[in-house]
Amino acid sequence: MDIFRFINSADIRRYLAEIRYRFSTEEKMFLICYCKTATLNEKIAAWQEIVGYVPSCPWDYALDIRERVAAYIELQEKMLGQFQSAGSCVYQYRLAAAEETVSECSDNWLSNLDRTLARMRVRGDVSDVTCSGYTVSGNPGEAIPLVFNDEFFICDYLDLEYYRGQLKGIHKLLKPISDFLKGDRSIEYLLNTYCLAQQQAMLENSVAWFRNCYSKDSLADIGILPKTESSQEKT
Repeated sequence: MDIFRFINSADIRRYLAEIRYRFSTEEKMFLICYCKTATLNEKIAAWQEIVGYVPSCPWDYALDIRERVAAYIELQEKMLGQFQSAGSCVYQYRLAAAEETVSECSDNWLSNLDRTLARMRVRGDVSDVTCSGYTVSGNPGEAIPLVFNDEFFICDYLDLEYYRGQLKGIHKLLKPISDFLKGDRSIEYLLNTYCLAQQQAMLENSVAWFRNCYSKDSLADIGILPKTESSQEKT
């Protein structure tokens, strides 16, 4: 079985295949469960295939790994049956609140530690499968773009993929940061290019604001816009 097909991110899938990463049984089970493209029947078939050649051994203090997988498959099939046979029901979904802070999560875990661990042993949990990195303030109208490092709750790290498009505006600041963190550039390069990119972003924001306030002819007269752009608009 190709376990790599159950990895959501094409880039992470490719990287793990290149280094020939060997997954544990628990990791395989999780990847299958977490996959967003496989159907339930495909997941069940994959789980059954894995436990078919896994030696019978305890996964935790309660159930053997085969018993646990069988119980989870039974639960999923029962839930699917209830969903398909339901009559007068209305289903809805919601996205997890992205504004939930780390402190709130930590406080909740610490104050309900025993119950949280018990729930995770039964149902599992991916609330801490987050990623961290650098980003910039995304409002193009901001006078001074800010760079900050934080955890992102909008996606899980198994879903991350490289952005291969062209960075624009204030997001150009991410390139010198990336080069410095990789060790490809010096701190001098980082600081100087950051200042230049920041000034360029501020200029672009100011020009965009001027376009909304003044005519293109007036901006062309003072050299902010090329005269060709003004003449083309008239024709």
